[in-house]
Amino acid sequence: MISFESACELALQYYKEALGISGIYLPFDIGDAWVFNGGCEDEHAVGIQKIAVSKESGEISAFNLPSPKNFALLDAGTTMELPE
Repeated sequence: MISFESACELALQYYKEALGISGIYLPFDIGDAWVFNGGCEDEHAVGIQKIAVSKESGEISAFNLPSPKNFALLDAGTTMELPE
């Protein structure tokens, strides 16, 4: 099991290395994973893939939208505050 802080670090590293993006915002707790947006909250960019970080393993996977299943997970999830 990984901590939310570790998941934030993994998400930041993924976005920086894979897409050259240096930020995350609006994380959600969806039960078995945390979902992250890449970028900055005040600079919405279209087409940036959301990712999910598994709470159990730290594995990163694509979190595709639009998807009825994934929208339902977000609706049932909890918005998290990013650590400093």
